[in-house]
Amino acid sequence: MIYPDVLTYKQLNSRAADYSEREKFHFDVDTLYKGGRHMEARKSDFLNKRLDEDAEIYKIRLDRFVYTNIFASVLTRILSRFSTGEIFLSGISDSYSEAWAKFRESTDGQGCDEHELIAALLKHLLLYQECHVQIDKPLSDAQPLNRAQEQAMGLDSAVAIIYSPYELLARGDDWYKFLVIEEVSQPFGDSVHRATWRFVDADAIAEYQEIVELKDGKIVALLTTGKRVPVADALSIPIASYRLHGFTDIPVVSRALPDEKYAAGQIYLKLKQHLAVENALTDTAVSAGYVQRVFKPLQSKDDHYNVVDESELKSDNAHLLKAESFKFEEISGSSIQTNSDLLEKIEGQVERLLCITGGAVSQGALVQSGASKAMDQDDLKTLMIAYGRLVSAFYQDIMQRVGEAIGDSQAEVQIAGLDSFDLGSLGDDIEQAIALIPIQEKVAPTALRNLYVRISQQLSSNGTAAELELIESQIPENFNQNVLPVGEQSPGQ
Repeated sequence: MIYPDVLTYKQLNSRAADYSEREKFHFDVDTLYKGGRHMEARKSDFLNKRLDEDAEIYKIRLDRFVYTNIFASVLTRILSRFSTGEIFLSGISDSYSEAWAKFRESTDGQGCDEHELIAALLKHLLLYQECHVQIDKPLSDAQPLNRAQEQAMGLDSAVAIIYSPYELLARGDDWYKFLVIEEVSQPFGDSVHRATWRFVDADAIAEYQEIVELKDGKIVALLTTGKRVPVADALSIPIASYRLHGFTDIPVVSRALPDEKYAAGQIYLKLKQHLAVENALTDTAVSAGYVQRVFKPLQSKDDHYNVVDESELKSDNAHLLKAESFKFEEISGSSIQTNSDLLEKIEGQVERLLCITGGAVSQGALVQSGASKAMDQDDLKTLMIAYGRLVSAFYQDIMQRVGEAIGDSQAEVQIAGLDSFDLGSLGDDIEQAIALIPIQEKVAPTALRNLYVRISQQLSSNGTAAELELIESQIPENFNQNVLPVGEQSPGQ
């Protein structure tokens, strides 16, 4: 693709037809996930003004606004499953093992290791339904003459760049266009924002850059010339860099989830319902705390109010009334309990939709049966395996591009370990070990050994990597099926 020396702001900022629709939805999902100050800044977008509601009353409701972030809580439980365990990489050349290890220890050149990258890939898929990763090499003004110089200059690795859905403006069969806005610090002045329009195609990477002014996350002016120029379609922006990337194909790997596996899409409306009910509960609870004055006028037997002669009231207070009773009462009602029950139900539905649950959804069910828990674990394991296989295939394609970047172009990368999950607890494993005692001579020694390794390592879950490795080494490879838990005897003894 040929890139002109200058492009207009309109040309650079042109977007896919569905970009605006996707941007609004992803922005809402992002806010629901991040919560905190992000939700505080947008609370009026989520708490709508009621029909004919007085502005002052609406402001009071906004001041009382609350948000419990059940989305982040549930999603963190899924992502945490991918932050542990060993990832196996095969099909690479031994001569490039150092370069591979260097990338796996710092996938972005800033210390983000392999597990963090994989969790980030899955998080983007679950939050935004799609994820785009560019593989590049560290940049340098000097060109190394050989591999030794490349290693000496620290250019023998690769970096993975993950783009959010906001940053992908458009894409074609053989090109991508991204807009990346970064905050740049200055030693003797205020920080500024730099906008980079990046084109990546099958042969090259071209970038157009400007220093910009932002308002509500949108570019409103260009500042590169030292003067503030409001954005206009005809403004010219020069090319900042152009280079051949050296890959055999576009160095961007993309994945998208089908709608039925898209977590945020499945629970989006439920999250908004939870927010609305929680704020309604807050309003009700605050109102219930108010004390009302109750006045009961005098009544005759036929339920008609008696007309009281004001002359009978022995007082100089013209507003004094003669009544049957006058007292203070707290407002009462069943709406607090109703809303509380509904909140609990919605939380259970969200967990059910994501197959992450440790309790029953039905009202009043405080204890789950063993069979129900087992079914939940099976559902969770099935879901995690599906996600693991998806991320494994995604990461395998990424690593294939990494092989090209570091020079190991003959690598046939294979990834294993991301679809293996043991969701049981230490107690579950011990119960399983005891249950196997009568038949353990018929169990494969390696399978039995793995069970005992897992039990031993869980007993030292806070141990260092070296300690856990030592624990595994202390259980022999040729595991003897006669090894039993302490205090047990084999059948026939």
